[in-house]
Amino acid sequence: GIEMLNSQYLSMFSQNSGIADPHCDPCAIARKAARFARKIASPEFGGSLPEVDVTFHGKADARTLPLVPSYLMYILMELLKNSVRAVAEQHRAVGLTSAAVPPIVIRVASDDSQVV
Repeated sequence: GIEMLNSQYLSMFSQNSGIADPHCDPCAIARKAARFARKIASPEFGGSLPEVDVTFHGKADARTLPLVPSYLMYILMELLKNSVRAVAEQHRAVGLTSAAVPPIVIRVASDDSQVV
């Protein structure tokens, strides 16, 4: 809480916009986090990595929300690093080919009052 308030305050003076993005797109952040998570796991697992499928369900005008993108990116990176590793290890252990590795699915949904 305090660290975020301090970052916002200091950012307002250096960037004139702050760290919060009033129109943050969680799908875009999730796709970026997925690319990084796969890149991190690639040296260990090669081509046997699961794809990450990000989909949006809801009204297009309710797709964005005010959020701190760097915080969402950090949370998603940690979740996806663990997910990619777990799926890759599980399928390497049973000897499946890269074509048989199921994707990791992220579904972002929204209505007029929330995005989940």
